Amino acid sequence: MPVSGKAPLPSPTPAQQPSSQALPLTGFSLEPAGPAAASGGRCNAGCAGTHWKHICMRDICQGCYQCTALSNRTQLDKQSKGHYRPNLLWIMADDLGYGEGGTAFAFGAPRGRLRTPNLDKFAKEGMRFTRSYAGYTVCGPSRTSFMTGYHSGKFTEKGLSGMAFGAERNVSTLPRLLKAAGYTTAVFGKSDPLLAPVNQGFDYFIGQVDQVQCHDMYPRAMDFSNGRGNVDLVGNWQLRDRGLEGNATLSRGACMAHPKDFNYTEEVTQGYAMRWLRGWSRREPWTHAAANPDGRPKPFFVYKSYTVPHAGGWGNSNEDGAPVPDQGVFAKETSWPEVERDHAAVIFYLDGLVGQLVGVLKVRRRRSSN
Repeated sequence: MPVSGKAPLPSPTPAQQPSSQALPLTGFSLEPAGPAAASGGRCNAGCAGTHWKHICMRDICQGCYQCTALSNRTQLDKQSKGHYRPNLLWIMADDLGYGEGGTAFAFGAPRGRLRTPNLDKFAKEGMRFTRSYAGYTVCGPSRTSFMTGYHSGKFTEKGLSGMAFGAERNVSTLPRLLKAAGYTTAVFGKSDPLLAPVNQGFDYFIGQVDQVQCHDMYPRAMDFSNGRGNVDLVGNWQLRDRGLEGNATLSRGACMAHPKDFNYTEEVTQGYAMRWLRGWSRREPWTHAAANPDGRPKPFFVYKSYTVPHAGGWGNSNEDGAPVPDQGVFAKETSWPEVERDHAAVIFYLDGLVGQLVGVLKVRRRRSSN
């Protein structure tokens, strides 16, 4: 799989954009519901407490966290014996607002929200944490909390700035822990705060290391493995050659007029992520897929780290707008400011990318173990 020089890149299939028809809103009440309703406010006999509709609803999580675990003792027993280790796909959306998605994530928006059917389904089929917070109010320190497990109030004590750090810092990271537990690890997209992701726990990496450079959605190059700028994004050189770099209006217009002529970073990393997942299932060597000594395949931890919907630029790292290849259904919203149409479109676009990833898992028939 060529990755450097003037290497060709996979051409991801464009996300299938669903209809723009708004989804109905969903309210909530503080009344027992789902499994809790049948047992006087408790999910089952082993439940630790009372759980209400907005955190324990049958059509969302099949019971509260404690009860989901208690009712799945067989799976837990297998896991404790080392016989069951699920594959892990962690999707990070940078600066996505809790209330910007569809009905699965927020309640009570009187004017409706953007339609995100894939994200909604993703949430409803899994488990939602409605009383949880991100690690910090902005992306860098929040990601540091995620990667290290430290509360931001402990950063100074642990010698962390809350921003990027390299392998020279002897800090335990999530991928290191999972790799030690027998996982094959891969990251696609924004690796921040890890400056050397391959030396900090990941077996495979392609994306952008630099926190600021990540804001450029149409850079001339990306990073692969231990290299920097060693994946040439051939299509984006024309922004420089045509004298458009540094002019947000002209570069945006060019990228959106002929999106297939350019290399949008999210499409590039998405293509590699889907190709990696397919390759892993076939144990292709470049994915670092391997088997345990007993012959059982090692599980994977895939971190798909999207930069969007964070603000960004076209050919530079200025936060000039919300780069997206196409405004899609929002192009007709001419009464909206241009940047708001772009922002809505990029969330819609992100929803399609998530649908693609989940679709790959379904096709590979490994969804039940993810």
